[in-house]
Amino acid sequence: MTSWARTIASLSVQKRKTATFGPYLVDPDGALRLPIEVLRRSGLSTWPVGEAPGWKMLSLPDQTEHRQWLPFGSDYFFRGNQPTAAYAPTTHHLTSLQTGGLEALNLVLRGDAFPFASRFFTLPPDNSFLMNSFVYHLQDMENLSVFVGYRGHSRRFEEILTPGIYRQHNQPSKQKHDAWVVKSRVACNVLKQRFLDHEEKPLTDLEARGILQHHYIVGPTDILDLSYDINVAKWFALNTFSGGKYCRKVFIEMHDIQRAIEETAFLYKVVVRAIGCIEVAGEAKTFLTPGVELRPWDDLIGVREGAESTTTPPFNLAPLWSTYPKRQRGFGVRGIFPGELDKFGAILSVREYPFHPVFFADGWDEVGGPTLRINGHEYDYKDNSSIQQEYLLPPHEPWFAELIAEVTAMVCDVT
Repeated sequence: MTSWARTIASLSVQKRKTATFGPYLVDPDGALRLPIEVLRRSGLSTWPVGEAPGWKMLSLPDQTEHRQWLPFGSDYFFRGNQPTAAYAPTTHHLTSLQTGGLEALNLVLRGDAFPFASRFFTLPPDNSFLMNSFVYHLQDMENLSVFVGYRGHSRRFEEILTPGIYRQHNQPSKQKHDAWVVKSRVACNVLKQRFLDHEEKPLTDLEARGILQHHYIVGPTDILDLSYDINVAKWFALNTFSGGKYCRKVFIEMHDIQRAIEETAFLYKVVVRAIGCIEVAGEAKTFLTPGVELRPWDDLIGVREGAESTTTPPFNLAPLWSTYPKRQRGFGVRGIFPGELDKFGAILSVREYPFHPVFFADGWDEVGGPTLRINGHEYDYKDNSSIQQEYLLPPHEPWFAELIAEVTAMVCDVT
């Protein structure tokens, strides 16, 4: 079978402008793109995009200091201009705040609300929403689509949101980044062709990068992976990776809190907004996916039979396709750079939950305690849940193993 990636690499920039491969167009750099990805939007009702202030130390009313994530457009709130009302994720609904600014601040510190773009939003009271996603409907703005994801860290890391390619221990540099851009572009082109052939699934660029991220095909990537299942995050927090496999985390320190912090398990609730969803109606829908069916987010967002319009996939969020992330309920986030830099203002809230059986025994009480349920089995922190790695990290299917080998060979040949 002719390799699209190899053919594209041989084309001039001029020829790439008119080249098509199946449902894909080719951008000047040589990356395959679905038409749905190259739409451009305009209009005054769109949510703004910009760099978020990120992590800051706040001086609280009780004279303590707290490290808090500040989302884009939240300066007004943290300067003391507190809201008197908050938007809730129901149609045109406002929730009154009974005690003004102090109550609003406490909601934010608890991870139950977030200020954003000079407005204030409360999260739903439970996790009954589908795939941890919900929408705020505002009369004067486009819908604000929000996803809640979780990460589990088996010990304290300074970098919570930074994707692997930018983490300090990987010694990021411009040279490494430029080389990775070339490798990932070729690898993504191979993935897009093979997934279309084998799964009849047209991958967006972000979905393809998510596969690279989860399977470490070309090393660390610029994708941050989250899970919408808190049990999966707890599993990664309570199991440590060593010698090529996961082992049950053991808590040893019983006296010194400073040493205990180093072995504490951490859970993070990360609230992310979807950027770049566009409503497309009428005959324009057929242009977006010629000859193929879009199935992003398992039909949570995308084309629905009989629907009058299509919502395009977000620019910065995507499900992580293949068996690994499906079992881990994973999705990927793009747009975080070195130093936790949130370039597009996608991260709305980050809440940290520490757990240690002696010093932070109640740290996970708000999220169901140190118990987790994986593959129909329930475990406590003392139990050996590491046996579930065969479920969460299953062997590759034969066709996928061949695909990884093909990607590896192609990257070496072309780059």
